[in-house]
Amino acid sequence: MTSVTVGVLGLLTFGTVTSLLAKIIFGVPSLGIDGQLKEFRKPLFETFAMFYGMSFCFVLDMLQRQKLESKSELVEKNAKSRHHSVLVIWFPAAFDLIATVCMCTGLLYTTVSVYQMLRGAMLVFTALFSVRNKLFLKRKLTFHHYVSIFLNILGISLVGLANILSEKDIAMRGNLVMGIILMIFGQCAQAAQVVVEEYFCQDLNMPSIRVVTYEGLFGVAMMLLIVFPLAYWVPGQDSGSLENILDSFIMIEHSWILQGILLMDVCCMLFFNYFSMNVTKLSSSMFRTLLETMRTMIVWIVDILLYYFISQGQFGEPWTQYSFLQVIGFMFLVIGTFQYSQYPTLPVSEEEWFEEEEKVPLVTDVPRNVTMKQVTGKEPVVSHINEKGTSQITIGSKNPPKNVPSFYSSSPSIFMRHGGFSPSVYSSEILELEARQSGSLSSTVE
Repeated sequence: MTSVTVGVLGLLTFGTVTSLLAKIIFGVPSLGIDGQLKEFRKPLFETFAMFYGMSFCFVLDMLQRQKLESKSELVEKNAKSRHHSVLVIWFPAAFDLIATVCMCTGLLYTTVSVYQMLRGAMLVFTALFSVRNKLFLKRKLTFHHYVSIFLNILGISLVGLANILSEKDIAMRGNLVMGIILMIFGQCAQAAQVVVEEYFCQDLNMPSIRVVTYEGLFGVAMMLLIVFPLAYWVPGQDSGSLENILDSFIMIEHSWILQGILLMDVCCMLFFNYFSMNVTKLSSSMFRTLLETMRTMIVWIVDILLYYFISQGQFGEPWTQYSFLQVIGFMFLVIGTFQYSQYPTLPVSEEEWFEEEEKVPLVTDVPRNVTMKQVTGKEPVVSHINEKGTSQITIGSKNPPKNVPSFYSSSPSIFMRHGGFSPSVYSSEILELEARQSGSLSSTVE
């Protein structure tokens, strides 16, 4: 069996187990702080467990770094800058925390198959956040992208509708609707995380597994310092709190099943990321879509088997008369996701990006013996003699300084011209060379 096959099987296995455990843990009973037997309905603690598992990816990072250090000195050269810049990961980690809390809370009221399928909503929000505007990544969407977005919205609607219609208890339908709304909002936050990661973390020069590790560490810190204290002091139905962290630890102490599930959660997160590293070379859009489709289908099948044959209805989900509607919705999600991935979004052109920006003159002083000639069809070259006896010319216009996303910073000339770094003094030779390259003028020396 090849390493790629082992990697794919590992991804599917541990990815499936992670999703199932996230739902199963909410139904495990244990004694709480009040001495009563109750289910472990703790979405915030489940969020904490996920970030805790992510933080253990430092083991994989250490193994990967040892291999790199033996072949290159790049790690040592960039060590100082990396420690200073890593703090920007706080931003995507915060969005990841919001998304995970919403998804875990929504999972309290919905099935794990819906939890998996509604992840398709992230594509819709990522597309909206990435299109051309002054706040985000300024990408172009084509007709194919809009068709894909429509298919995803249709698929999400059918999946949600099937889940709601399957619930016969009218009172419980309200909880289902709330759970679905929370999950969609969670995917909105997840899409924001993707955009923020691309915008802020583009220059980290850091492997993805290390980014996962830092996001896990920052997530754990935010849960312990901010979320858990707030949830404890806000009134609610969990032993007088919105979520009582003391009650959570007491329930874990009294249940070896909860302890085992949490331990498996951490281990599965670690192995899931390990196998992800092994199959990164299979990065085609078709492969990724196929892999995620297989994972969702396996989760759904195992969840149904868990309901009928393993737990006798305590865990899992049943097959209902509306499940076929969910299958159709899932097919729309798969088609929409695959269609979208076949046509990658592109950055808008330089002119389109700044078409609404007011341009400022680009002026310099040049020696009197340099004659500037206008090229036909280009904007005129303005020239006059200043007090120092040199000729001051305007060779064109430039845009005001602004932050430039990664797809521009890859080109130093474009990056500098748009204000990422703009020296206060240009030599006439540099300006003349840039003007020649842009085709706006030519020069001769008298």
